[in-house]
Amino acid sequence: MTYLGAARTSLFRFEYLQDFSATDSTLFAKWQKAGNIENDSDLQSWWDFLNQKHHEGVVTSRVRLVEFPISEYTSFELQIHRETARRGDDVRIITRDQFDKLAIPYTDFWIIDDVTVIGMRYGNHGKFEGLEKHMGNEDEYRVAKKKLIAHSVPIAQFPSSKPF
Repeated sequence: MTYLGAARTSLFRFEYLQDFSATDSTLFAKWQKAGNIENDSDLQSWWDFLNQKHHEGVVTSRVRLVEFPISEYTSFELQIHRETARRGDDVRIITRDQFDKLAIPYTDFWIIDDVTVIGMRYGNHGKFEGLEKHMGNEDEYRVAKKKLIAHSVPIAQFPSSKPF
């Protein structure tokens, strides 16, 4: 979390992929068995990080692309995002039909302090493979952020139960 920890004013995340199960396999399996993520110790370090950033005055937000029918994995992730939103993160949802109209990069990324763009590389089933700092095209990602926020809805307005 070196890049994210350096944030002084804002953290923005766009989640394009629909399946990160290779990265979240343990937590996903626990959710499949229990049906909830309440008080999960695997998530506590992330929530502690968000609490610290909020205490420092950093605004945290994300937009999650959702495709229909909603997969089991996406249902799991939406539950996590609802809890994260309760903890102060501005979590928004954009559907595929809205996203396809935007003409923006088809990739997962972070924007730190509206300056630094970090692309995220994933393999099969969302297996995290690394980060790459984007240089020279930051404006494209700042425009993408504005479009994503403008065309998405707060997670509280997104239906909580969709069949997968």
